[in-house]
Amino acid sequence: MATGNPKPIIHQLAIKPLFDGLTAREKLYAHHLSKAAWNDGKILMRQVSEEGPAIANVILSLYRACQGQWKQLANQTGVSAQELDGFLDYSAQFFCLGGRLANTIEECRANLAAYFLADNRELLELFGYNKSSTPTADDFIYYTYLFIAVEGVLGLQFYEKDGQSWGQPHRRAAFAILKHLLLDAADLITIHRNLAEKTLRIHINRAKILSHGKPSLGRLLTKIHIWRCTADIPSREALYEPLSTVDGIYEEWRQIVVAHPEPQGMFVQANTLLDRNGRVEVKVYEESREGIIQSFAERWG
Repeated sequence: MATGNPKPIIHQLAIKPLFDGLTAREKLYAHHLSKAAWNDGKILMRQVSEEGPAIANVILSLYRACQGQWKQLANQTGVSAQELDGFLDYSAQFFCLGGRLANTIEECRANLAAYFLADNRELLELFGYNKSSTPTADDFIYYTYLFIAVEGVLGLQFYEKDGQSWGQPHRRAAFAILKHLLLDAADLITIHRNLAEKTLRIHINRAKILSHGKPSLGRLLTKIHIWRCTADIPSREALYEPLSTVDGIYEEWRQIVVAHPEPQGMFVQANTLLDRNGRVEVKVYEESREGIIQSFAERWG
C-alpha cells in the first residue's frame, strides 16, 4: 500500500501554439487582459489571507536576489538541500493554491456554470462535438457527469480528518458538487464500495442526466450566484458548510481514496511581454517548482 503524498506533477499550459495563431492586435488585447487578470490575483491574495502579500514578497525577493539560481543561493546561505526542497515545494504551492471559504465557493460557482452548459448543443458544435464526432456530443455530456463524480471522490484525499479542514479550495468545491448531486438528483450517480478490494466504482444513469442532473446543478448555481450578488454570506455559508462536510459514508470513501494516493497537479503558466517595437511575445517556463516561482516573479516584478 502506498504511503504519504507523492510529489506534485507540474504541467505547462499549452498557451504558445494558440497565442502564435493570434493577430498582432489580438495579441495586444490578450497581453493587457492577462496583466489585468494577474493583478486581480494580487487583490484576491490580500482578501484571502492577511499574510499572503508578505509571504509572496519574501519568495519573489529571494528569486530576484538569486535570479533563479536557487542551489547557489542555498550554498551561500548554508541552507541544506532538504530545506531548499521544502522551500520550493511550499513556494510553488503557495502560488498555485487558494485559501478560505469565499475562494472555494467561487471555485464551486465557476465549475457549476461550466457543467450546467455542458449539454448546450450549439456550444458543443463549436468545439466539434455532434452526432457523428468521436466522442459524440451525447458521450461528451455523459463524460462530463462522470468527471464530476470522479473529481468529487478524488477530492476527498485533500480533506484532513483530524483538523476537519480542506487542503485545496477547488477540491472542496468538487466534493460539494458531487455531494449535492447525490442528495438532490435522485439516482443520477451511484457509488459502489468494495470493502475487500478497497475500491469505489461510479455509475452514471444516462437517462437522468438532463431530467435530474442539469436541473440540480442549476438549483445550486442559482443559490450561490444570487447570494454572491447580494453579499448574503450567512446564507451561502449555511448551505456550503454541511455540503462540504465529510462524515458517515463519505468518510468511508475518503479512507479508500487516501489508500491510493495520486500526485497533485500544478500548472506553470506563461507570461506575455512587450518588446521594444510594441509587439507582444509569449514566454513559457520549464515544468518545475523553479519555473512556477520564476513565472510569478516576472509577472509581478
